[in-house]
Amino acid sequence: MKRKLFKTIILSLVIATAALACSCTFLNKSGQTINEPDITVDYLQGEYRDQLIRDGAVEIMGSAEVIASDDGMRHVIIHEKEFVEDDNYPNGFYIADKNKSTEAFLPDEARITFLDGGASEPDILGPDDFITAYEQENTEYGENSMYSITSFYDTKLYNFYLFDDQILLMLAKYIP
Repeated sequence: MKRKLFKTIILSLVIATAALACSCTFLNKSGQTINEPDITVDYLQGEYRDQLIRDGAVEIMGSAEVIASDDGMRHVIIHEKEFVEDDNYPNGFYIADKNKSTEAFLPDEARITFLDGGASEPDILGPDDFITAYEQENTEYGENSMYSITSFYDTKLYNFYLFDDQILLMLAKYIP
């Protein structure tokens, strides 16, 4: 009798522990995805960026050119650039074109920081909102304005983090 009671108690504890472990796991889920921390610029520039690099993402610095596509995907041509230190320039550097371009696309999961106009703090945008903001700036500073679209977009730089041909993260770079 004691043996049967002991087995019942042990079995009950095992079932209760398993149920508790499963319920704790489900509490931290939204649908099939584990809840992410608050998405902030600091998170994207720090922990998220570091995780992408650890997972094998390729980092490219450059300017973005959004191109129209017939396949419904958001295509971006990355014109690669680099900072070159030179004391003869006002800020001690200039931005050199590497004469290399990479075409990639923005999936729905992409995270993007965007510096609007003369802002010094970026906004966090999704791919569709980024393209809308990009097109608004293109209209304002593009070919029909007093600015040249080439010179304007060559000065808007991003750090891109890619897996294969997908951009998972775009971090706007503030250029003093």
